[in-house]
Amino acid sequence: MTKFLIHIMLFLTLAAAVAGCSGASDNRLTAVDSLMWTAPDSSLRLLAAVDTGRLDEADRAYYALLLTQANYRNYINATSDSLIGRAVAYYEKHGPQERLTRALLYKGAVLDELNRHAEAMLSYKKAEFAADSTDYRNLALIHLGIAEMYKDLYAGNGADIENYKEAYSYFVKTDNKPKQLMCLSSIGQRLRMTNPTLAEKYLSKALSLATALNDSNEIYGNLEFLSRCYFIDKDYEKAKETALKCIAEGRSWVSYDSYINLARAYAKLHKPDSARIYINKWNVDTACDYQRVEYYYTMSDLFTEEGRAVEASALFKLAESLSDSMANTPSLNSIAKIDRDEVKNTLCVNKNEKHSQQRLFILIILVVVICFSVVLYLLHSKSRRKSLYITMLQKRMRDANEKIEAQRHASLLEMMNREKKLRHIISKQIESFQHLISTSYYEPKKFENEFNKAYKLIQEKDQCFWTELQYFVDANYNHIISKCLKTNPNLSKEEIGIICLMSCGFSYIEIAICLDYKKEYMSVKRKRIAQKLGLNETLINFVKREAKQQ
Repeated sequence: MTKFLIHIMLFLTLAAAVAGCSGASDNRLTAVDSLMWTAPDSSLRLLAAVDTGRLDEADRAYYALLLTQANYRNYINATSDSLIGRAVAYYEKHGPQERLTRALLYKGAVLDELNRHAEAMLSYKKAEFAADSTDYRNLALIHLGIAEMYKDLYAGNGADIENYKEAYSYFVKTDNKPKQLMCLSSIGQRLRMTNPTLAEKYLSKALSLATALNDSNEIYGNLEFLSRCYFIDKDYEKAKETALKCIAEGRSWVSYDSYINLARAYAKLHKPDSARIYINKWNVDTACDYQRVEYYYTMSDLFTEEGRAVEASALFKLAESLSDSMANTPSLNSIAKIDRDEVKNTLCVNKNEKHSQQRLFILIILVVVICFSVVLYLLHSKSRRKSLYITMLQKRMRDANEKIEAQRHASLLEMMNREKKLRHIISKQIESFQHLISTSYYEPKKFENEFNKAYKLIQEKDQCFWTELQYFVDANYNHIISKCLKTNPNLSKEEIGIICLMSCGFSYIEIAICLDYKKEYMSVKRKRIAQKLGLNETLINFVKREAKQQ
């Protein structure tokens, strides 16, 4: 059961890992991302060295996002939105949120380059909706992109100004001064038509920042915008002086706006000849509606000063008509309809899919945790049972060891007491034997009487002595009696007694005397014992050899 649960746990862990895995990024892609804002050209070179065939799905999406971003930052125009579309499709399903925001942002930029303005605005709005509230850089770029679209399409509803202000607030938080300058200049430029006084404040602030950054292009660009503000505010003298300063000092940074401003200012100051000088220096791009409108307004002012009212009125009406047509382009009308609710609806399906995946992932994790907890509980219970069983076995072993030690101790004490007692008995018996043997040399009759009287060792009632002697010899002479009995269990008590006495050092004559044998019979007896034991040597040699091994 435990093994089965472990297998389930491992399977679910693998499933969770697969479900939650977004792929480990190639280290080079991370390096490219880190260089994107400081060295976009280096990012592009690094991306060119990446083998896209070896990338997994997550890294392919990351590569598509970074390549689109690098191309955009290196001013390489897109020819299709398929590359960034791959990144958007992946990040809408798998995240992370920051990369989804960035992918939608650059998809909007690519679609804007392809003049698919409605789709571009929708992508920008999706990016705004997806962005985290603390993702200041992406939020700044999103609002800047939206503002630029409204500006390029000549929106008059103030949406561009509001988005420039939003972008500016985020660029302040990221301390991006060049982008702050860009936003201030654009706000001032757009406000000059409706609120020139407020526009002057923004443009003056932009001019100060451009001077601090030593950005000549922005310095003279903002001076041109200020000149136009002064003109709209009917301060024609200031408008003229500012425009003249731009033309005199700006040189290569001066645009056609300075010539427009100066020509119109001279016309309003009743100097049509000077106005014509600067109009003639301005080569109008007739393909640009904005320049044509400005040209018509300027020539209308000039004709008015020259008394050519009919021509002035015709040019004024032509400028107004062209300006109105620019403000009512289909692209502008289509992007103006896109609001936050529409973006929410378009993102709803993807968001629900993502939430479903998240819920499934959380459910898998919970199942894994529960299974893991059950397995841990079972393993802990089994371990606890094993521990209790081992403890019980250890107690039994200790009790058994203590019992064995106690028995061994008692047995040892008994053996020691028995051996002590036996030594005493044998010692007395040997003394008696020696005394009898000594007596037999001098008084044979007395020995016989005393021997028969004192011992009668062969009789049954004296078998205790032989038993004790056998135990003594076995214990002190290398278990010789046990070995003999193992070789031949049929040895008689008398034969065992002879082996015992020989082991104790008695000669065969002394043994014959003890056992009341004749000397010749004793020799025969030894040979029989040797035969019974299957010895290839004499019995006395066998006994001596065994005794020496002790």
